[in-house]
Amino acid sequence: MQIATQPIINTERLTLRELCHDDLAFVTELLGDAEVTRFHASPYSPEEASAWLERQLDLYQDGKHGMWLVLNRKSGRPVGLVGLVPQTVDGVSETELVYLIHRKHWRHGYATEAAFAVRSLAREERVRLHRRAGLRRDDEERPVDRHGADGVGVGRVDDDELALGDVR
Repeated sequence: MQIATQPIINTERLTLRELCHDDLAFVTELLGDAEVTRFHASPYSPEEASAWLERQLDLYQDGKHGMWLVLNRKSGRPVGLVGLVPQTVDGVSETELVYLIHRKHWRHGYATEAAFAVRSLAREERVRLHRRAGLRRDDEERPVDRHGADGVGVGRVDDDELALGDVR
């Protein structure tokens, strides 16, 4: 079955849409990059990236949010992924705001623009969001509130202990 690829959100420079099987090459490249995935997971093999894409498509079929492809509106080319991801934090089901931007598109503000658009959608749908705090690329502490989050402490996601913030 073909997944609808109509825009979920349009911003000034970006279009966010559901993923489809045709996006596998980009997803594999993005998730296979150790630098891009260093705060989220280890790099994915092509097989793991394919399975990850199938999980996103399953989320859509179940009527849930997942990760969306972020496209540059001017060129139509993908620049990354952003979305609302179900997580279990300290045994409680939560929704996390997640983004991954391809390295060649870093430092253009795409992550911030996409994250703010998704945060607005979550507000409209009354979804409570969490955002994991990570480290900057220069390994300094990164404030949780960069994308509008209040620090709420430390929680466990899978086997990782992470700083968490409620997205406002």
